[in-house]
This record gives sequence, structure tokens and C-alpha cells, in this order.
Amino acid sequence: MTDKPIDYSKQACHSEACAIQNCLQRRGYDESKCTVYIDQLYACCASFYRQQQDEYLAKQATSDNDDNPFAIGGSGKSCDNQNNNNNNIVVAEESTVGPGFTYKRTVSCPVPALLQLKIAQRLADAHVDARLADVVKHSKAGREE
Repeated sequence: MTDKPIDYSKQACHSEACAIQNCLQRRGYDESKCTVYIDQLYACCASFYRQQQDEYLAKQATSDNDDNPFAIGGSGKSCDNQNNNNNNIVVAEESTVGPGFTYKRTVSCPVPALLQLKIAQRLADAHVDARLADVVKHSKAGREE
């Protein structure tokens, strides 16, 4: 059995991931000069994952099961705390969305848990990536001496 090659152009958020790479190449791989593209990728990925959550919850809400805790007005966990404001992006863990729910993946986006961590870091400190890059540079320079 031969694996089919991935058509990256059809992957969610591919153009945002390419924009980061293009910016990094143009800016000498200085992440601090490409943060707008990183933020755009994170927003795209969060939207990609939230859309899946919304589709799952909508399907659950329309089921004929009266005991469905995920139905509108039900007692189950919901995504009410989510909104489209990119400053407050929430990507739920699979287990909290509903039974049997799993995210579809894309090669351009971090897995949901990592995406949520990266978003939290960026919201806490807009320069976290640039500082981490500096730490890596210094640690590499220290090993070479």
C-alpha cells in the first residue's frame, strides 16, 4: 500500500503557514518581525478547530435523543465561553466537547492542546517567541565555545 502524497494546498491554514515561512526567510529568521503572521496562523487554526466543535454540537443538538446532555439547553458542557474574538481564543479539549468527538488534523496547525498553550503564551507576552529565539541562540553559542 502506497501513501498518497499530501496536497498541501488543500490543507486548512496552509496559506497562513506559508506566509510565516516567507516572512522568516525575508527577515533573516527573526520571529519578532513575523508575529502578525504567527497570530494569523493561530487564529486560522483556532477557527478550523472551533468549526469542528460547532458542527459536532449542532449535530448533537438536532438529535432525537431527549436525554442528550449536549442538546441546546441541556445540562452538558457547551462551548458558550467561546467567541470569535481572536484575543480570547478557546480550543476545547476533545474529551470536553462530547463523546466520540475527535478533531480532524491539518499539517499546518499545531494539535489543539499545543495551539491553546501557544495562544495563551502570546496573549500573556506578545514577545515570547522572540525571547525564546534569543534563548536558543545564546544556548547554541554557549555550546559552541
